[in-house]
Amino acid sequence: MLRLGTAPRYCGSCGQPYPWTQAGIDAWQEPIRETEGLSDSDRDKLTKCIHDLVLDTPRTPVAVERVKRAAGKLGQPMIKILTSVATEAVKKLLDLG
Repeated sequence: MLRLGTAPRYCGSCGQPYPWTQAGIDAWQEPIRETEGLSDSDRDKLTKCIHDLVLDTPRTPVAVERVKRAAGKLGQPMIKILTSVATEAVKKLLDLG
């Protein structure tokens, strides 16, 4: 039985994100492109790392470190988006509660 907040994020058959997961990914990726003070390389890495923040993978710790380094530039709205889609492990690593 699923508890509130524990809905699967990706399809177990095809691996595609469910619509609610995709909405969070889109909400993260769009503002990254517009965030000032990020290099193109940082922008690209932050855009791509969202999958490792919504699903625990071997690359999750690297994604967390990227977000930590960019946190000051991302601002509070981006951190709120991340809080809504990140795994519990990511939230703990980022001290997001």
